[in-house]
Amino acid sequence: MSENTTIRFALLTDTNYASWEPEMLSFLQTRRLVKYTTKAQSTPPSDTAKLEDWTDGCQAAAGWIFQALSPSVRPLVVSEMRAGKPYSMWVKLEQRGLKKISGHRFNALEAQLNLRLEIGERLLQYYDRVVAASERRKQLREATYSVTQFDDELDAFTILRGLPEEFGHFATAI
Repeated sequence: MSENTTIRFALLTDTNYASWEPEMLSFLQTRRLVKYTTKAQSTPPSDTAKLEDWTDGCQAAAGWIFQALSPSVRPLVVSEMRAGKPYSMWVKLEQRGLKKISGHRFNALEAQLNLRLEIGERLLQYYDRVVAASERRKQLREATYSVTQFDDELDAFTILRGLPEEFGHFATAI
């Protein structure tokens, strides 16, 4: 049985990190390479007998990640790919794709609140879309994000969302 050597999901672009990331993780998991995207596996093992396997795994993971990037994203991590540093690649891509700022959280919250049960859609399918939107929103929070910060942002989001159309330029600038 030959191994599938083709990426069969959308390449990472400037706008699709939230949908690309779970696809890439799954792809690496099927090849037993996802561990190389973690901090725990970011440094070589002290056991020299395991070093070659670790190096091969890092090179493979870095290569697959690079193959899953659109040409516009590749320059960001080309040096890490050449060095076989998939963890560094993963961190840079996450930082770029998940800018944890209030404007992005507002967009994610608005997208989640705008979800509606589609005609002909089963309730379980709708639930899955709500959960996926919730996960995207949660990914945009800093580790130290508090309920107080959420309350403050929700107040600001409510004000922005309720402004008339003539304030559209103001709302989008924030």
